[in-house]
Amino acid sequence: YARSGKGIKWKLMSKLEDLDFADDLDLLSHRLQDMQEKTGCSGRNGTTGRS
Repeated sequence: YARSGKGIKWKLMSKLEDLDFADDLDLLSHRLQDMQEKTGCSGRNGTTGRS
């Protein structure tokens, strides 16, 4: 992590490097409750207005 300076620190010694889907990064969360709330909202929003 320290050498490249790229990616998101994921654990103490590893990182998330695949940033191709940057719009999905808002779903990442440190707390389980926050993650459940965000994924629940995105699921509801994903089904509205589509046929």
